[in-house]
Amino acid sequence: MAFPIDAEELDSLEVTELPEEELSPELEPEEELEEIEEPETVPELTQELRDLLKDIINKVEIEEEPFRAGQLQLLKKLDNFWHGIQRLYWSTMSQDWVTMDGALVNNPDLADQIEGEDTIVNIYKAHGESVIAALSQSIPAVKFFPADADNPADILSAKGYSRIAELVQKHNKAQVLYTQALFTLWNQHFVAAFHYPVEDEKFGIVEKPRTKEVPVTTETPACPNCGADVLEDSSCPTCGPVEPVMIPKEEMQVEEDEPEVIVKSRQAIRIYGPLNVMIPHNISDMSDAGILVLYTEQDVAKLRAKYYEIAEEINPTVETDAWYREMAGSLSDLSGKVTVKEAWLEPWMYWRLGDTKRDKVQELYKLYPDGCYVVIIDNKVFEAHNEPLNKRWTVSKSPLSRTIHADPIGKTLLSIQESRNDLYSLSLETVKHGIPETFFDAEVLNTAKYNEIEAKPGLLFPVKKRPGQSIGDSFHQLRTATLSKEIDSFGMRLDSDAQFLSGASPTIYGGDVGGSQTAKEYETRRSQALQRLQLHWKTLTHWWAELMSKVVVDYAKSLLEDEKFIVARGNSFMNIWIRKSEIEGGEIGQIEPDVSDQFPISAAQKKDLLVQILQMNNDFLNSVVYHPENATLVAQIMGFPEIYIPGDEDRSKQLNEINSILNGEQAMVEQPVDNHPVHAEVAKAWLNSEAGIYTKTSNAPGYMKVVEHLMEHLQLMQPPPMPQDSSNQSEQEGNQNGNNVN
Repeated sequence: MAFPIDAEELDSLEVTELPEEELSPELEPEEELEEIEEPETVPELTQELRDLLKDIINKVEIEEEPFRAGQLQLLKKLDNFWHGIQRLYWSTMSQDWVTMDGALVNNPDLADQIEGEDTIVNIYKAHGESVIAALSQSIPAVKFFPADADNPADILSAKGYSRIAELVQKHNKAQVLYTQALFTLWNQHFVAAFHYPVEDEKFGIVEKPRTKEVPVTTETPACPNCGADVLEDSSCPTCGPVEPVMIPKEEMQVEEDEPEVIVKSRQAIRIYGPLNVMIPHNISDMSDAGILVLYTEQDVAKLRAKYYEIAEEINPTVETDAWYREMAGSLSDLSGKVTVKEAWLEPWMYWRLGDTKRDKVQELYKLYPDGCYVVIIDNKVFEAHNEPLNKRWTVSKSPLSRTIHADPIGKTLLSIQESRNDLYSLSLETVKHGIPETFFDAEVLNTAKYNEIEAKPGLLFPVKKRPGQSIGDSFHQLRTATLSKEIDSFGMRLDSDAQFLSGASPTIYGGDVGGSQTAKEYETRRSQALQRLQLHWKTLTHWWAELMSKVVVDYAKSLLEDEKFIVARGNSFMNIWIRKSEIEGGEIGQIEPDVSDQFPISAAQKKDLLVQILQMNNDFLNSVVYHPENATLVAQIMGFPEIYIPGDEDRSKQLNEINSILNGEQAMVEQPVDNHPVHAEVAKAWLNSEAGIYTKTSNAPGYMKVVEHLMEHLQLMQPPPMPQDSSNQSEQEGNQNGNNVN
């Protein structure tokens, strides 16, 4: 730093002017300096662009409205049938299904005609529950493959992705989610899953260290003449020996700053169907969709809290999206709510604006190069940002349909359900009116006095018999209608047709199939019935695999640190780790999860299979069944989780000992207490597991101590040496002495 110069000294300095030729005339800024290109600016989302995005969505809605109106009419009917609301009439005035009660409100004169007609037997729901229960007994297995099977890093990454799939399924209660997807397919054309990240401090936080530069002032010795820094011998490089003076000097110093707090996130999954999701009806693959619109009814207060800066613009009216709200439910049910329209557009959909608005199309491409997510409330665009459609949405595709809009599974039962309702109502009404009416001569029987007497066995009551007639001639009883003899056979035919059309054979839910059959024959028929449901099973498994692929990849990208989840192992628990280093260290293949084609089996089938394995008495199979790692599973399959399993406590003890060893503690082998074969098997299983292999590289000393602990158990399993007989030992010693003398 230069020493400050006094003002008088500054005036005394001579200024020497350089000649023109020394002013570097060759330097011409206009010619020599390169022109720096300014970065391309991204256009803002103006009101005009908002209106154009809304126009694109409105055009598609108008094109799809004729198809979607008929689709929603069917879907609403199926939904009502599931909930037992089956006496319905389509009102052209309200464009909605009207129940009996609704019809009576508009026309009370119909009360006598429809009395008693609301009694139904809901076979539509019963068959649906049977199919859903059969298909949701287990979740499809998902496995990720490495990009290179010979690369250990890729293998670890693939295993890490598979463990992430398990964790994501735990977070989203996959069993319930999968059942909900089956329910959607039963009543609707397709199932659509939307996944998105959710940040919450309850998931945990990560503190990322940060640094900052702060100015620090120090005093430095300098020359009093020129202000240059002096040397160690107090001399100035220019002025020579001087008496240095201390001057302040400011420097930037790096210090630790407050850590950056990052909130952890999870992937959440929501299930929807065509009742809420609009996709173009004529597409066969989601890559051709171009647009997806999600309609939901949300509370006005919630939306105003979310968009609090423009909350005054949320003023819903009944007319807002009226065509959708009529199908979504009655207007009384939607009070206090507003229809939120969320749309995802592929970039090529911008060209819906036409070639005349090419400049606006280019602006949208710059704003949303991957696709556009738009939120419309009360016919106003409230939000828009860059987001690809197929990254967030996964839609099922039935192999039995040319388009994504396949027929709902339960649609075939509509006519059967309506015929069953008519048959049941006819039978019930016939029985109710089976007591005939009786007409009598009032001169013969005094009804006033007869009604005053309590009916008793052997009651005697006087009557007036007309001359020449019997008492019976004064009474006449009408003949009532009787049920046809064919009604039972027709009902059985309807039930048989319902089973055939839906695939819900009695064998899949334990119903009576008639006749005498052995257990083997019953199981064979059950397997044959399940083959029919394989079609729906394959649709769901491939949809589930694609969904898990997207969710797992997004979760891996947002992984901030190593994560773990806990699984039960007998009476103990085990941490399953997802290592961030493993995920980032290798590559996975084309993300084609391995979906098992095996149909889910019930708990009863597992029990039967286990009994058959035990009856085979095969040494290898017995070693698998009786392995300590499978002891608890065997008890659960047999239906006795509370039963005491020998060796299970030894297994838990050995796992606790391994944890103690890895934590630097000492675990003693107790010879009279430990079941050494069980301890040894558990230790071997752990050493060969993923946790053991990881410990071998990350904590080699701890791994070797576990091996030493295993060796102690193996040594104690060896039989003790056989003691030699004392007489034989003396005789052998005598023979040896005799040989030495000779």
